[in-house]
Amino acid sequence: MAVKTANVIARVEPEIKVQAEEILNKLGIPVSVVINALYHQIIYTNGIPFL
Repeated sequence: MAVKTANVIARVEPEIKVQAEEILNKLGIPVSVVINALYHQIIYTNGIPFL
């Protein structure tokens, strides 16, 4: 069975994006993995997990 994907489009502050992506690159983690993990946590906690 093929993995299905969906696109997410978000507007973020350019400098925040650059800084976050630099850190993720150092960690070797793609942005899509972080977004997917966040979405899983939203479902698991039934809310935003860090607010």
